[in-house]
Amino acid sequence: MISRPKAVQMGYSVVNAFIALTAVLYLWEVSRFRCRISDHGFPLCFYSMFLFIPVAAIVLWVLNRTCRKDHSRTTRVYYGVSRVLFALVWLASCVPVAIFVAMAQPWPLSLRHGPDTDYAKHGFEKLIGMPPPASVSAIYYRTDDGWLDSGYRLRFTCHDPSVVAQIAQRLQLQESGESKAELGSRDEEWWSEKRQLKTLKCFAREKPGAYYWYLWYDPNSGIVWYEEFSV
Repeated sequence: MISRPKAVQMGYSVVNAFIALTAVLYLWEVSRFRCRISDHGFPLCFYSMFLFIPVAAIVLWVLNRTCRKDHSRTTRVYYGVSRVLFALVWLASCVPVAIFVAMAQPWPLSLRHGPDTDYAKHGFEKLIGMPPPASVSAIYYRTDDGWLDSGYRLRFTCHDPSVVAQIAQRLQLQESGESKAELGSRDEEWWSEKRQLKTLKCFAREKPGAYYWYLWYDPNSGIVWYEEFSV
């Protein structure tokens, strides 16, 4: 059976290893997405540190109280430095966690995405190059600006096919034989619902390795999804 001092030492080592592995994951995500925040990897890094570190630190502190005299001076210094590291890493994770939570539905920062907010209407005009026509409603808009890359998503309802065709022409999009329905899957409910549809009309324009434009249109519901992004 492992003694309590040995268990405490192993615990500190495990938490430090966890911090190191999370840092490696974070750096891998940075290199993979060129500093653009991905939908899963980045939040996972910060959520895991935010939740795991305080719990582990409290458990280790309680266990260490009963066997403090059994540790050498070097071990006590190691524990002290580790606790400082735990505190710094946890504090560093608080800001991005707060941002991720605030942006998740239905929190205030995500409510401006739509429908039909001034922010969403401005986003429509910014991407399409004209104000929303009278036939367009239920507009949602979101932007993901990274350090090197950027992405914009728009969703609206339009029951006038001629307006959809006009928008596609304005954006120089060509109808695509491939639906590309799984491209750009995101977590927002107003965007991810298109994953369930298999008969979408798709219009696209691509500059491989540089910039991409996609528009999906469901004639049955009149819903349009539009995305453009750089890589």
